[in-house]
Amino acid sequence: MKETTDNIYGVLGSFWSRTWQQPELISGLVGGLTNVQQQIQEIYLPARSMMGRESVPERLSYRWRVLDVPETALIRRQVAVGEFNVGDGTLVGAESTRTPRYMVECPYDSVLLICNRPDTPTTVWQYGMDFTIEDGQLGLYSDPTEIFESFAAIDADGETVLTYRLWLCHVDIDIQLLQNLFGLPLGLRFPSSSYYARLLNAAWDCRVEGATEANMNRLLAALVDADVAKTDGAVAAIWEEEDRHWVSVGDELHSAPSAPIVIVGDEVQTGQMLFQGAALYGPDSDIPEYVLPGLKLSAGMIDAKYPGGITLPNREVELTYELREVDGTEVRLPIFSIGGSDEAVEMFQDDMATRLAEYGVDLWEAMTFGQISPYVVNPFDFMRQHVFGNNWMLITLYAEDMGPMQVVGGFLGQLLSCIPKGTSALIFLSVSATLERITEASVADGTPEPFVVSSGEENAIDIATESVLSSRGIY
Repeated sequence: MKETTDNIYGVLGSFWSRTWQQPELISGLVGGLTNVQQQIQEIYLPARSMMGRESVPERLSYRWRVLDVPETALIRRQVAVGEFNVGDGTLVGAESTRTPRYMVECPYDSVLLICNRPDTPTTVWQYGMDFTIEDGQLGLYSDPTEIFESFAAIDADGETVLTYRLWLCHVDIDIQLLQNLFGLPLGLRFPSSSYYARLLNAAWDCRVEGATEANMNRLLAALVDADVAKTDGAVAAIWEEEDRHWVSVGDELHSAPSAPIVIVGDEVQTGQMLFQGAALYGPDSDIPEYVLPGLKLSAGMIDAKYPGGITLPNREVELTYELREVDGTEVRLPIFSIGGSDEAVEMFQDDMATRLAEYGVDLWEAMTFGQISPYVVNPFDFMRQHVFGNNWMLITLYAEDMGPMQVVGGFLGQLLSCIPKGTSALIFLSVSATLERITEASVADGTPEPFVVSSGEENAIDIATESVLSSRGIY
């Protein structure tokens, strides 16, 4: 800074530097203008990155910010005897372990230096050595009243207060670029962070490129702070470091707080899920029992008369039949295990028999086609294939891997708005990412009702929208 100022000052000519009676005023003016121009350049340089949403900086670095500290706002702390070491004993580059003696409120949380003036400062304090910033409080190890310029200022009450001026150097400030440029059009207003940036990019990918499986995976993975596969290739290595799990594919590294679902040697494709934190299951997906032990359909799903609803287990159960006569028509009624009260189960079977007689369908033959006795059926699979069809999807998320819930809630809304009309989305939030917790208890004992959100009124089936907590850790 001083070299730049001196160079510009010298260009002005000998009159201003030698003849003018107050050259320090000209030098100060040149120094001030130089600071302004350099600040403009520092803001302009990253402007090109603001043209694309994937490169928008979370914060901008400002060369100078002024912090005026009224005498009445400076808090002097009592320091216990023995808290300071006698002598210097300071290691260059090491952060201080002392306790700050002076505290003042500070609107910034990232400051590199504090100077007594912006041009040729005689006092320079370094973060970690001479001051700290934590929870909106600037902590100083030395008395600022003995070093920094003071002046009289009028406070909010109209009183004259002695005030000290601190020049903060290299201050990183969130001017809400992410929110203003890309969050507002989606109605998502949150402070800048890498988590928010990833979610915004994934949400816009779904909007601009369409809700493809890869884009949906990217948004779900962003919700749980996980990476999806960045390239095609084989998994080369897996390890755990700094509370995160890592997966190497080719030259790309991927990480997440939850454990991987791939092993070394697996071939993966770009956009594929690599970690447990989130999963997207479509109509044709194989859904393991530990992911969804069963589906509880409330009374309003088939008929309001069903007391407590019924539960369809996601596992193979024995399949038999019994002959029933309905209005003079004999039908073979498939019998298989479902959860619910005796009254609800009997109503379900009676309704099924009535429908079979009405439509003249031999459901038993269809369910046992290609099987050899003893016959089995997965009630949940049967329901999703013949009732849900292609008009549904299942989303699982581990809550402990997510960011702030207000942010998550906003982006879940974006996710659901991308789902095609007429499709129902079943969302399961697990409080634990461990499979052991999910597999506890039997399907018959309180299988959770899903939290279901519809993207339109033309749903293939009217699934209950209530959400209830379960001892299984899913709701």
